[in-house]
Amino acid sequence: MNLWRNLFLTTLFLTVFVGAQSSDDGVFYEKNRVKGFFAFKGDWRILHEQAANNINDILFRNPLGANVLVEAATGEAVEEFTYVADRKQNDYGKFGKNLIGLNVELGAQYHQFLTWFDIHFMPTQVSLKPKSLSSSYRDVEWFRYGFDWMFAWMLLQEDSPINLIPSVGLGLSLQNFKFAANYEYPQDADEELLARTGGTLQNRFYSRFGSALNTQIELRFNFGFVGLGAYAGMRFVRYEELVFETNDETRFVLNSDYADANGDERFVGAKIIFTLDSPWEKKQKEIKNLN
Repeated sequence: MNLWRNLFLTTLFLTVFVGAQSSDDGVFYEKNRVKGFFAFKGDWRILHEQAANNINDILFRNPLGANVLVEAATGEAVEEFTYVADRKQNDYGKFGKNLIGLNVELGAQYHQFLTWFDIHFMPTQVSLKPKSLSSSYRDVEWFRYGFDWMFAWMLLQEDSPINLIPSVGLGLSLQNFKFAANYEYPQDADEELLARTGGTLQNRFYSRFGSALNTQIELRFNFGFVGLGAYAGMRFVRYEELVFETNDETRFVLNSDYADANGDERFVGAKIIFTLDSPWEKKQKEIKNLN
């Protein structure tokens, strides 16, 4: 993934550059002024329409073997075994665009500059099995998690009681799906059924990776050790193909139309931030206590 390659190169550059330039004399930065922080966040996320459609297409357009009537060369109607889309999937409730996001931040601050890892979670989305369906069907589920490495700059002074903080970062998402039944994908299925090669689904989650670009703006209120923030932004995600690995180690993949699938999401949320003292601040407090 190009985003991951760029992230790696950026990380390598920053590590070498900062390590080479820092010193006890503070040539580039003063290590004892760096302070850590952690935060807990909750937000409301809205999937791009294509992202929501992609999830529903993957989960609710699976093939089922069936005997269908076809016209033979003689003109007679004969039965032929083939694979068609399972219409019982239409009885399930489809997944919407609105999600609840849960996040944890772990990072460091140097004056007005901040960098952190933003770790993403979300409650599992479930479409319950309709009561009218047999026990061979089950609940359909999906969820995603991931993280972004964020970089930000406070537009006002670091000790300002109110601050505006734009940020940007690169990251990774892992999207996970559990299907309604143990669908069998034939070797040369029709493209409409999304299969490229054959295999059988199992009762477990199947996953695909995606690269992400996260941009956001935060309004923060500082109260010393504790801060409160409101934020909004956009996370651009592109997912890889969904590869199935069956119990017999067969591998098959969905139609190539689902490569680079749109997983974009907009979000607004609130957070609580806990900022730790830097070594310099701890020392100043110790000196003050001695006096």
